Amino acid sequence: SQGYKLVWALLPFVALFAVTLAPFLYGLNHKIGFSSLVLVAAVSLIYASTMNLYTEHRPQQVNITYYENLDEGSAFLALAGNGRSFMSEPLVEPLLGHVDQTVPTALAPFNTEVLSDHWAFAATSDWAGPSLEIVSRGPGNTLQTLRLQSHRGADRIVLLLPKTAELESFVLYKGYYAIYLNGVYDQVIELSLKYRTPVSSVSGYLMDVSTKLPPSAQAVLSDRTGIFTPVHRGDQAFLMRKIEW
Repeated sequence: SQGYKLVWALLPFVALFAVTLAPFLYGLNHKIGFSSLVLVAAVSLIYASTMNLYTEHRPQQVNITYYENLDEGSAFLALAGNGRSFMSEPLVEPLLGHVDQTVPTALAPFNTEVLSDHWAFAATSDWAGPSLEIVSRGPGNTLQTLRLQSHRGADRIVLLLPKTAELESFVLYKGYYAIYLNGVYDQVIELSLKYRTPVSSVSGYLMDVSTKLPPSAQAVLSDRTGIFTPVHRGDQAFLMRKIEW
């Protein structure tokens, strides 16, 4: 009932608990007891192996993630459960038929460590990507004010700048300054960046993130019913582009 991943953690403690029952078996008819135990175990294994792995009361957790690289004009669909991959819990039909690429692959150009196990090529969305423009530059070129906007009304904008940018007010994470702007939608956001040293140019990645999926994901979305359910953040659509200013 707790899933495959917790079985190996529970079995040693179940065995230790069973040891405490040993004194109560003294003097019992072991032949009848062990035969009954084997019979019950066999029936349980047969029942467990023939029943459905997932039901509407215990659905498989599957999120649909859409990645579109605006620079390359490419798009991908990925299916993932509670975490990066399904580990020992296999993806079942009808969702399995939507992902024909099973070699773990990095679908985001800025992060090669996060791999998708179940993915497929997809049609591009034709959505307008996020935009960035410089509003002003401070003295000494150590302060910049940027104007950011999601033209499709996404709820989040993410700006990734490499560690060479040397920002003063943000912490590095895996080589990038990750700036998350939540609750954006149709708003135009002005963001001021302060650098430790004067900069002549800055490059990075800009993306907006929404829970709305493009038309190319509707088929898999329609099949994710019954024994499947989204989990945590749910479905996400990422539009990404490399930027330089």
